[in-house]
Formats: sequence, C-alpha cells, structure tokens
Amino acid sequence: MFQQRLFHHSFVCLVRSGHSILREGITEENFPRLPHAVVHFGGRSQEIVEQFLQSKGIERREMLHSSHFLSIPMVIASTDMVVTVPAAVAEIFSSFTDITAVPPPYKMPGFDLKQNWHRSQQNDPANRWLRTLVLELFGDGPPQ
Repeated sequence: MFQQRLFHHSFVCLVRSGHSILREGITEENFPRLPHAVVHFGGRSQEIVEQFLQSKGIERREMLHSSHFLSIPMVIASTDMVVTVPAAVAEIFSSFTDITAVPPPYKMPGFDLKQNWHRSQQNDPANRWLRTLVLELFGDGPPQ
C-alpha cells in the first residue's frame, strides 16, 4: 500500500456566537463544567478527542450524545452547549449557522488525513491522475 498526506486536522470548540463564555474564553478550569454535546459516530477524529480527555482524566458535563455531526450546528447555535470538532468541520458549520470556533484549552493531538492506494495502482495513469487531482483540490501543500 502507498499513502500520501493531504492535510492535517486540528480541533476547535464550537459555541453559539452570543455565548457568555466568549468573554473569558474556554479555559482548563471552565471546560469540564460547560455543558457538552458529544459526537459518537465511530470516526477516528472523535476517538482522538475522547482518548486525549480520558488520558488526562478530564470529565465533561455531557448533556447530549449524537451519532452524527448533522444536528450539531443547530444544537450549538440554539443552546449554551459546546462541542469539540475537527477545524475543517467547524469551518463548514460556521458558514451557515451563528456559531463561533474557539481554541480548546488543551493542546490536543491532531491527525493527518491521507489518501491510500494499492501498489498495483501505483503506475496506473487514471489512478495517478485521480490522486493528483485529489491532492490539488484538498491538499494543503504543493504536490509531492
């Protein structure tokens, strides 16, 4: 198998734009006390957040569990809940709802998103074209 890095995911917290927490920011002290929405969809990104918080012994006030991201922007925009999501997801949500992305109070690990292909496709012209196109459209650096 071959792989190619496309971009790096980091995490942000989302709150409604008028949330009172925006005055002081989300801190290590207030983060656990805030009401949290938590997405449990089995994806790698949320697993990273959950493992990080567990390794640090951080317990949140989990008020809502969702199996997908689709309902999250409307819930956050209309409540005082906070959710931790990949920055790319936050950027999309912020474009159509009244929510604000803020940095999490902890240095959370991120992860690289990569495209993978089988070695039998390494020199296939159509596959090479598709990989190049995906890298140009979604990569955060010059083609490799």
